Parts: sequence; C-alpha cells; structure tokens
Amino acid sequence: MARHRNMMAAALVGIAALVGIGAGGVTASLQFRAPPSGPTIAIVDLEAVINKLSEKTDKFNQLAKSHKDKSDELAKLSDRIKAKEAEIKAMPDGPAKERAKMDYREMVYRGEFEAQFAGRQLDQLQGEVLRDLYLKIDEAATALAKRNGYHMVIVSDEGVDIPKGNSESVMRGMLLKRFMYVDKAMDITDELVTFMNNAYTTRR
Repeated sequence: MARHRNMMAAALVGIAALVGIGAGGVTASLQFRAPPSGPTIAIVDLEAVINKLSEKTDKFNQLAKSHKDKSDELAKLSDRIKAKEAEIKAMPDGPAKERAKMDYREMVYRGEFEAQFAGRQLDQLQGEVLRDLYLKIDEAATALAKRNGYHMVIVSDEGVDIPKGNSESVMRGMLLKRFMYVDKAMDITDELVTFMNNAYTTRR
C-alpha cells in the first residue's frame, strides 16, 4: 500500500513538473513574442503636389489664354466707350446727344457685366480644374500606397503658418493645425508628383 502511494506521489510530482514547464513555456512565449508592426504612414504636401503637376500648369494656361482673349475684347470695348464719351462731350445739346448718352450708358453696362461675368467664369473653371485634380491625386495616392505598402497617406499641414491677427483668428489657426513636426523620411510629395506627371505624359 505504501509503495502504491509512493508511486502515485512520484507520478503527481512528474505531472506538476510537466505542467510547470508547459506554463513557463506559454508565459515565455507570450512575454517574448514580437509586437505587431505599426502602420506605415506616408505624408504629402497637397499644395506642393497641385502646384507641381504638369496637368495643372497646362489647364490653367489654357484658361488664362481664353481669359486673355476675353480681356482683349473688353479692352476694345473700353476704348469704344472712351471714344463715345469724348464724342458726347463735343456734341451740342439736343435729341442726338441724348440718344448718344443712352448708347453710352448701354455700352458701359455691357462692359461692366461682361467683365464681371468673365471673372466669375474663370474662377468657376479654375475651381472645376482643381476639383478634378484633387480626385486624381486621391486616386494616384491610393495606387502608390498599394504599390509601396503604405497603410495611410495623410495630407500634412506642417508647413502652414499661423496667421497674424487678433487673438481669435490666431487661436483658430492654431487649433486647425494638425501637424507640428513630420519626419521628411515619411514625405512622398515628390514621389507622388513624379508618379502623376509620368501618367499625365503617357495619357497626352
């Protein structure tokens, strides 16, 4: 009987030792397991990207040319208005002068309207170009991220200065900023610009 108890005790000690070793192995495994790698983040300066895009330069130049053509037309109209004004001053009073004044006012109103319309139209067209470019930047950044293994591509405002002004405007500028420092190694602005300019050259 005593011998049987001794055999059971020895078996229990062996089991306990094995359990201890197993637990220690699990603990060690949990303790020394490498933590999951963090996300790979890339940063872009959106304003710099837009200003360096060949497509933006080409499209804005096209708009500027169209606007210049309209400005030249308005300049000619302005010359006619000045000539009409001088003509009216030299005319004697009478029905003919009154008709000339009506023509003059119509020319002035037309010139003012066309100048305002041309300015608004240019601004609208530039806005459409910028919106289209932003969508293409978003698409290109996504493609570049998938190719290079970036988990996120974030627009950095690190280079945006806090505006001078009253306390309210300064505080608003401070609170709107999201980045104080960005390691240049994370900046892919030039890479994104090159990627997009190459694609634009291929499409042309």
